[in-house]
Amino acid sequence: MDAEYALLSLLEAQRHRQYDFGDVLVARAGTRALATRAGQAGRQLEDEIEEIAKSLRLPYQTRCRFEGRNATAPCDLAVPAGNSQAQIVVAAKSFGSTGSKLTDAVREIEEMALVRKPTQFVFAVIDGIGWKGRLNDLR
Repeated sequence: MDAEYALLSLLEAQRHRQYDFGDVLVARAGTRALATRAGQAGRQLEDEIEEIAKSLRLPYQTRCRFEGRNATAPCDLAVPAGNSQAQIVVAAKSFGSTGSKLTDAVREIEEMALVRKPTQFVFAVIDGIGWKGRLNDLR
C-alpha cells in the first residue's frame, strides 16, 4: 500500500493536520450517496449479527416483528424464528452521523423493551461515530 499509494506519508500528514469546523461540516455534509452508504452500513451490521446466529446454529428470523405483551414491535433479528416464539430480539443500529435518525433508533429500542414479555430479552447492537455525540440517547 505504501509503495503504490504512499500510504505512510499520507497518514503522517493527516495525523498532524489541524481541522476546523468547516472541515467537519464538509466531512459530514453530503448527498444521497452518503445516505446510501449509511443504509449499507446498517445492513452490514444486521448481516454480521445474522452470521453470528448462523454460526451458533440458532433458528432465527431477520427483519420482522415480534409478539410481546398485547402488541408487536419491529426487530432486526428474532431467536427462535416465528413472531410468537421469539425469546431474544435484537435491534441493530449503525450511524455515522447525528440527528433525528438516532432519536428514531432509540424510540424503536424503547418500544421493543416496553412491549416485550418478561420471558423475552431485548438486545441493542449499536455502532458508528454518530452515537458519540448522543450519549444521553445511548444511555
